[in-house]
Amino acid sequence: MKAISTKQFGWSSLFLTAGCVLWMVPGFPAEALGPACLVISALITMSREERSRPIPKPDIPWLVGGLALLFIVSLLLRRFAPEERWEPFTRALRHPIVVVPFWSVGILLTFRQWRRGRSAEHAS
Repeated sequence: MKAISTKQFGWSSLFLTAGCVLWMVPGFPAEALGPACLVISALITMSREERSRPIPKPDIPWLVGGLALLFIVSLLLRRFAPEERWEPFTRALRHPIVVVPFWSVGILLTFRQWRRGRSAEHAS
C-alpha cells in the first residue's frame, strides 16, 4: 500500500462518502451510482503503476471463473427467485448499522494511507 497525496485523500474520501450515502438510498439511480462511487474511490487511491500493472497469469482463470459464476447466479436469481423475497435482505444491507462501519473502516484505511505519505514527507 503506497502513500497517497492530500488531494487523493480528499477525493477518495468524498467518493467513499457519496458511495455509502447512495448505498443507503433505495431506487435505481442510487443502486448504480453507489457502487460506481466506491470503485472510483478505490481507483483514486491506486498509483498509476498499480492501475496499469497486468493481472498475473495464475489469477486470470480465478477472475474469469468468479465473474462468470457471479453472472450466472445473478441471472438465475432474476429468473427463478421473486423480487419480493429479497426485499428484507436488501433493506437490511442498506441499514446504517451495516453501512456506517463499512464507511468508517474505509475512511480509516484511507487516512492511514494518507498519513504514511505525510510522515514520510516530514521525515525528509
